[in-house]
Amino acid sequence: DPIPPASVISGLTAVSNDDSTDIFGSTSVIGENPILLSLSKRPSIAVGESVSIAVLGRISDAPETGYFQLNIPSGDFVDAREPNSGNSVSVKTPAGEDWTSLRSDPKKIYRPETEESLWNSPNPFSPSNGPTAIHYYLEKQTAVSFRLFTLTGEPVWSVSFDASDDRASAGLHTLLWDGRNDRSRTVLNGVYFLFMKPADGKIRKTKIAVMK
Repeated sequence: DPIPPASVISGLTAVSNDDSTDIFGSTSVIGENPILLSLSKRPSIAVGESVSIAVLGRISDAPETGYFQLNIPSGDFVDAREPNSGNSVSVKTPAGEDWTSLRSDPKKIYRPETEESLWNSPNPFSPSNGPTAIHYYLEKQTAVSFRLFTLTGEPVWSVSFDASDDRASAGLHTLLWDGRNDRSRTVLNGVYFLFMKPADGKIRKTKIAVMK
């Protein structure tokens, strides 16, 4: 259900997805939905080209909920105009279709000083219902590897990211696991150990339960 924006975030900023220092506009969140985010700097988009914009939220000092989503109901909520004539321009998806709705994945407000730096949700999960999201927090940018084992120590699944990878940057990240092993076979029911090993940090461990 919709929640008051100010109960979660204190402001929104629109930036270039390629360069977060390139700011297009920002606003403080006051009142109820919807939030109006006007662009003080309007990107110039040539015919046949595109510009990718990221919307960043500033978490409030005392959020009233642990999870939230951002939602743009339709392309009608985005005011796009041709600069010379001022005529409205329809908003399309990258696939060229009319933009009907955009809803982010659920976002968790994470407090690294009090919470575990490795967990997954849902847990337990069923591969037939979709992947589980592995959430992890890195104190600084570093190469990181993930290894999944059975309770008897048999290797099941693994993935690694170089320090230059965005998924190895400092902060909170999400990694999806579909319940298949390194041979692309769905694993059996049971409990598995997941280890996260940053190149220059402490190894973290959590349990993942699989139910079909």
